[in-house]
Amino acid sequence: MQFTDAVSIAWSERVPSSSMLRDALGLWSHHIFLDAEHTSGITSVTRRARYYTIWAYYYQHLFKDNFDSYDFEKIFILASLAHNNGDCNSPNLRHMYNNQKFSGTWDDIKTFNLNFDIIGFGRTYYNRQLEVFRCAWADELDLIHISPINKKLAETLSFLEPNDFKRIEFRKEDLREYFDGFSIDQIAHNSAEKEILSKLFFGFFSEKRGSWDIDDEEFEAYMQGNVDLDFIDRLAEMPSPEYYTIRQQNLRRRNTLFLFLKIISETSPPIGEMQRYLWDAVYFNQNHETKDEISFGRLDQIRHCWEQHQLRVYYVFALEKLLEDIHLIVIENAGILKSRLIDSQSAQGVFSYISDWLQVPIDERTTLAEIIERTGKLNGTGVKSSLHSPINEADLYNSLWTREHEELLADFILMLALLFHRYSQTTPLNSNLSNYDDSNPDLLNIEALFAHIEANGADLHVIPFLSHISRLIVNRHLLESASRFAYGTKNWLFTEEEDRLYSTREPVHMSPRDNRWQSIRTLLQDLEFIEQTDEGNLIVTKKGLEWLKKVQ
Repeated sequence: MQFTDAVSIAWSERVPSSSMLRDALGLWSHHIFLDAEHTSGITSVTRRARYYTIWAYYYQHLFKDNFDSYDFEKIFILASLAHNNGDCNSPNLRHMYNNQKFSGTWDDIKTFNLNFDIIGFGRTYYNRQLEVFRCAWADELDLIHISPINKKLAETLSFLEPNDFKRIEFRKEDLREYFDGFSIDQIAHNSAEKEILSKLFFGFFSEKRGSWDIDDEEFEAYMQGNVDLDFIDRLAEMPSPEYYTIRQQNLRRRNTLFLFLKIISETSPPIGEMQRYLWDAVYFNQNHETKDEISFGRLDQIRHCWEQHQLRVYYVFALEKLLEDIHLIVIENAGILKSRLIDSQSAQGVFSYISDWLQVPIDERTTLAEIIERTGKLNGTGVKSSLHSPINEADLYNSLWTREHEELLADFILMLALLFHRYSQTTPLNSNLSNYDDSNPDLLNIEALFAHIEANGADLHVIPFLSHISRLIVNRHLLESASRFAYGTKNWLFTEEEDRLYSTREPVHMSPRDNRWQSIRTLLQDLEFIEQTDEGNLIVTKKGLEWLKKVQ
């Protein structure tokens, strides 16, 4: 075979784009990292408190016997279903992995064995969380360490008999008898479990006596109001050497959980709109419904961190919505030149939408600096936007969901202008702790783009600027998808051939990257810090209010 033949064969197959599209521009790790730093041990997949306990039990009683972790999780699934009469749609089983494994067949099966397949989420994800909470973890030699915390948490399930997990098959009555109390929703009746997990999540554990254990002394002092609400963030000029210690992780998570409780107590959000209430509280200091200002007191420092996080959520969302719109333009204009993406749209339509927002005429001579200046004048020079402002990020976020090209392009420009103002009036994040390289700036990174606008805004006009940003977005997406293809991920929106773009999949719908609040909600509901009213609103319970009042 000739070399040229090999090349021809290598590139002769057109691979379809089929993988789920996530982080299409590769911006999440640089921009949206504060949620992970301030919610260590809580992720978008750790949605139920019982998962922490069952894996503590596994490591305490079954790991040493090399009991298969998948079999352990299968029994947990069966026990939870048995407790709910096989109803996989029961509200009690929400956010439980594999809960629909026997959907439609549960009543027909008399005896269960463990030969069914599952996606083993539990140990895969919860291993990392047990390490954060110093329950069970592996050292450099891959040896598992189990702490007194793990033992105490596992003992809350002491009614279980480890040998029962080693049975070959299970009848439904066996599952209900042997594993009563093991279901994902049965934490509600386990006060000891809730007490330990509550202290863990709020960071009341330490290594004071040579091993990791619940720190009851610190907790009692806290409940007596004798402990300061320490605050550690990344805004210092230089990070401390112990920046990523367990202690500092605990303090950030503790402050964030109290911030969540504070917002719920002040706003009582409808459960379906909780995210927007939280966004407006941390970003604008306001109640989403009443627009009244919220006084956060000692929690304002942690609110400030989440304000910066929300700024970046808005920023990445705006860029990804522009990518979504570019994809629609490509679908409508197959083979369009990359340089013609924005020129193919009505410039007058874009100008008209911006004019409507800013209440002044906008045309091809208007610069980005003038739009930013006008936005500032509308909202009050030197003042951050609010829910009372004539133009604000919350309204622009709503508007960015439009499917009309000219309107979205206009909204993108205005969102950038608002975020530029907010960014300019906010203490910057410590660049030493981000992965931003100012020697090789990427203009899609918020620092580089806003520095570029600051320096050149008077020479940047709307349509040429949109064209430039669109080309950057296209190139970034193609580079990102090519990089992921090397690992088997097929998630490109279009291909480029001779500078022309062709769509490779159906239209996509971008959503904002903000996935910790929902996990916090379900965890704190399981631990009875918050509850849902009959009307569907979230409120703080008596327990939650008792804990919260210590930081007010």
